[in-house]
Parts: sequence; C-alpha cells; structure tokens
Amino acid sequence: FTVEVPEVANPGWLRDALRNNGVGAKQAAVSLPREDAILRLLELPDAPDDELPLLVSFQASTRSTTPLDQLALDYVPLPRRVGSPQKDVLLASVPRTVVDPIRAALSEANVELTSMTLGSFALAELAVHAEAALRQPASQRSLLVQCDPQRLEIVFLGERGPL
Repeated sequence: FTVEVPEVANPGWLRDALRNNGVGAKQAAVSLPREDAILRLLELPDAPDDELPLLVSFQASTRSTTPLDQLALDYVPLPRRVGSPQKDVLLASVPRTVVDPIRAALSEANVELTSMTLGSFALAELAVHAEAALRQPASQRSLLVQCDPQRLEIVFLGERGPL
C-alpha cells in the first residue's frame, strides 16, 4: 500500500494509516532516497576504531556549510587501501528537517526506528548478507545497480562492504 504524507500532519496520522492497512509492526527500517543525503569521502589519520566517531565529527564540521546540530551524520569505514597510512570513511549527512519528521511520525505511531539508510546502501547490505549466507568468499566483487525513473545508483562491493 501507499500512504500519502499529509501537508499538515496531525499527530497519529501514521498510526492511523498503518492500522487502516492492517500493519501491526512495532519496528521500522527507513530507506531514504539518495538525493536526501550528501556523501563525502573522508581520509582520516590512522587511529583506533573507538576514536573514529570523534574524527568523523571533526572532519564533518570543517567540511560542511551547515552546522552539525542541523544534520544527522553517519559513516561507513571503507577497506584500507594497500600501502595507505590512513583510514577512509564514507560520510553521509542528512538535514534534520528530513530525519526529524520521520522519527516523530514513527514515535507517535509507537513504532521503533531500528535503522535509517539510503536506498543503494540498503540494497548493498542485503547483497552482503546474501553473499555471506551463500558462503561466497569475502574477496568476491559485486556491482549493484539501482535504477528508477529519477536516478541511477551504482555500488561496488568487496570485502563485505562498499568499495
């Protein structure tokens, strides 16, 4: 089914839409279209993994024209390049004006938001899990293409993640 988001959303509109369509889910994974996010490759100094969130946040603040408190940030560590002394991560930033209404509607509907991702990354995660379930070698390379009338997205996978 399809639910149109009302121009002026009353509290509980999503809860009512889900109930009217027989959906009783208590958890949700949300996939945003790629154009809602800005993706940046960050080259970080070699540091322990537990320091990555702070390094990513610092780099994001220096590269973004939007204040960090107005953005939702997440990142994916990328496989280390041979001979490279640094760690590369792919940073995704989405305006809170996109994320907050989704969180509010789910909360009002008593649905827990378990994850929020971009369309092509959701497809990539599904492919990585499928390859692991089929016991494909981690060194296998895969090309994922997602196409609809508005966009074409390509993700190259290897080492169980995006390359």
